[in-house]
Amino acid sequence: MYFFSTAGDEDFFVFTPTADGRVKLNTAAITRGLNTAVDVFDSNGILIATNDDAHSKTRNSRVTFDVTAGQTYSFRVRAVGSKQGDFSVALDLLLAGGL
Repeated sequence: MYFFSTAGDEDFFVFTPTADGRVKLNTAAITRGLNTAVDVFDSNGILIATNDDAHSKTRNSRVTFDVTAGQTYSFRVRAVGSKQGDFSVALDLLLAGGL
């Protein structure tokens, strides 16, 4: 669990996958009314995925993007609006070619 302490707060994360595949990244507001947005960057700092609201009935965010083993990726989770509170992050790697 992570916490936005001020309006417009941002938290940064870095990961390096050990296998090629596709990543599903989900953020979920734990605090009622919190709105998250997520931005994903490749190892060159180029934006490769972004989302603010996975669908019309949620303020949670979701992106899916391809990754290469050994490459470093970073992502930023942003608080949208004036709400402070707790949120969670989940990364799921779907291996290239299946299991």
